[in-house]
Amino acid sequence: SCSSSCSSSCSSSCSSSCSSSSYSIMADSAPLNEVSPPVAQRIEEGKTYHGVFHSDPYAWLRDRKNRDEEVLSYIKAENQYTAAMTKHTTELQKVLFKEFVSRICEDDQTVPIPHDQYEYYEREEAGKQYKIHCRRPLLKSSASASTSAAAEEQVILDENLLAKDLEFYTVGCFEVSPDHKLLAYSEDTNGSESYTLRIKDLESGQLLDDQIVKCAAVEWSSDSRTFYYTQLDELHQPAYLFRHTLGRPVSDDEQLYHETDSEFEVELHATLSGKYIVVSSCNAITTETFFLDAHDPKAELRAIHPRQKGLMAELSAHHSDVGAFAAVLGEAALSDPLWSNGVFVLNTDADEATNFKLMLAPVNDPSRHNWRTLLEYDAGRRVRNARIYANHMVVLTRENGLVQVYIFDLFKKQEPFTFETAKKLSFKEPTYVVKRTPWFEFNSDVFRMQYNSLVRPPTYIDVNMNDLSESVRKMEEVRGGKFDPDNYCSERLWVPASSPSSDGKTVQIPVSLVYRKDNFKKDGTSPFLLYAYGAYEVSIGASFDRKRLSLLDRGFGFAIAHVRGGGTLGRSWYEDGKYLHKKNTFTDCIDVAEYLIEQQYTSTPRLAVLGRSAGGLTMGAVLNMRPDLFQLVVADVPFVDVINTMHDPSIPLTVMEYEEWGNPNNKEFHDYMYSYSPYDQLSADKNYPIVLIQGGLEDRRVHYWEPTKFAAKLRYLMTERAAAGKPIRVHSSETPYHILMKMQMGAGHFSKSGRYDTLEEDAFEYSVIIDALKVKLTD
Repeated sequence: SCSSSCSSSCSSSCSSSCSSSSYSIMADSAPLNEVSPPVAQRIEEGKTYHGVFHSDPYAWLRDRKNRDEEVLSYIKAENQYTAAMTKHTTELQKVLFKEFVSRICEDDQTVPIPHDQYEYYEREEAGKQYKIHCRRPLLKSSASASTSAAAEEQVILDENLLAKDLEFYTVGCFEVSPDHKLLAYSEDTNGSESYTLRIKDLESGQLLDDQIVKCAAVEWSSDSRTFYYTQLDELHQPAYLFRHTLGRPVSDDEQLYHETDSEFEVELHATLSGKYIVVSSCNAITTETFFLDAHDPKAELRAIHPRQKGLMAELSAHHSDVGAFAAVLGEAALSDPLWSNGVFVLNTDADEATNFKLMLAPVNDPSRHNWRTLLEYDAGRRVRNARIYANHMVVLTRENGLVQVYIFDLFKKQEPFTFETAKKLSFKEPTYVVKRTPWFEFNSDVFRMQYNSLVRPPTYIDVNMNDLSESVRKMEEVRGGKFDPDNYCSERLWVPASSPSSDGKTVQIPVSLVYRKDNFKKDGTSPFLLYAYGAYEVSIGASFDRKRLSLLDRGFGFAIAHVRGGGTLGRSWYEDGKYLHKKNTFTDCIDVAEYLIEQQYTSTPRLAVLGRSAGGLTMGAVLNMRPDLFQLVVADVPFVDVINTMHDPSIPLTVMEYEEWGNPNNKEFHDYMYSYSPYDQLSADKNYPIVLIQGGLEDRRVHYWEPTKFAAKLRYLMTERAAAGKPIRVHSSETPYHILMKMQMGAGHFSKSGRYDTLEEDAFEYSVIIDALKVKLTD
């Protein structure tokens, strides 16, 4: 039988069927060169797109409905083969795992977050896999002050108890009711990201009968009896908005919104002011925003502006006193009925503001014609978000690739809102990460942020927004007694790109790089790991990683290539790496790798490259474009079967991805996607390096069959190449493997859920990297 149905622009054909098969490899005691890899059956089938037949002999690996036993047998055989071929790294994996654990604080606690009469925090205990969510009475009035150790702790949710006897467990939503008596939380028990919402009575500790499946997000109404939630549709996308009243049957819940266009998904959040609940239906280029009065449990959904393709307007914040923005709106607005219920702050690309700007809209009538510019547009600043407090506004931007933080004082009638006159926080390192942390207090003068860099562990800082004085609440500890940030060097490079921008300008690719000063040699002999992503305007931060020290301390260099398709240099940087410009992502990654070799940071035999998910697409593409450039390519949960996936609207997320990769029903987009689709571009004419491919059986973002089919086809082609007498990249007897595929059988897109289990998986991946680059344990 053939694989699943396809879109109207294609037809299916299938010329043969296969019988039930099982797969086996040699016993673990066999010499490595006698261990045979599993060989997947090839069944001549495929689909026709735009009049051209596309062979897909491994399409059957998707068919678990009819061939579940065969599919799982093959995947398990791949796992067994990988285990056998990496058995010689077992001791290294143990050493790495021990190093990872030695650096973490196994008994740890997050910085408490004040919320009305309580402060909330999370704890971890040695030997336990999961978080323990707690709270205690807030004994001091200052939002940034620590409470007395005598305050009685209440455990409100212990994930370790809930995860008992489960292979996978993770908490999604976590929302305490406004009266602090109830907790709404959702849980996923298999990695599929299909969460079930539960309500816990925090006074009795009992679960209420209310239970909602496929819940994506939840927000409470101020009455603490009503809540709103979004729910997944059959494509596993948040498409529904419901209102639920505790104690009533879920079947009676009122549906407030249904998104019928599969290119959009529904999001939900509350304003810091607590006055409104924000509902957005959005994709990569368009946002339609609605709001609900959080104080009215029967509130009607109101729109900000009707959907307009290409217009994004995110409702970032709300303030009930229009006087906070008198400098922008003028004195007349203070008595104008239009503005009597306050203002919304919108982050929008309206008026050709490619990098977005902030605008004000009156709550009474937030239609487009009433919007007023809050901060003038600056093409050099990508405005990311704004957070409004009672007396301050914090705006985060990205400029020249780095996050900047601006603090504005509200109610300053004579002072215009400009970036030049705002208070600006300063950061001294060449590359770093700044994030705002969760916060609940509207009437606060404290802005809490997390700062870290490639050489500095995460530090949580409370900034007094009046005078910019800072209080360090916590610096995450690196245990083991060996870490000193002064032993490491962080650099920021700008690498010339071989491909110009869409408007013909020359391009420089930012690169964040780190190494240890006393053992890294810039002579081409040092092992090196390059990371790349490049999609969805995601900016990969130059963040600290305790695990990475196990590479740096062995003489590795590490770099992040901030390639196009990501958001490091703003919206245009993203747009230059999507649609018909997607190949810029891949050539940027290649350009950075070549630069690192040219500048003798490393050399091909000592260079590995890694990417996840959409970054796995980047890995697959560079593997085909420049198989000679790397010693090892690591593709985790890789999106590699681009053509077959994008032509199948029945697969979750596919249609919504049209605004990222293009709609393949348009032949121009189809042909372009085919030209880089990793699965389709594999060829026996290419001499591939070592490849490690990893996936998750329950993954709903990149389904298990993508990495599985990719591994099967790649191995077949290398076998054909060898049979034809063509040269194969030579690997030593110590590193005899060529293509490895590992599938997490009880996990999804984000691998295993327990913190120790995750460290074990990281130790495996690092061991392959170290082994493939022939780094000795004593290096």
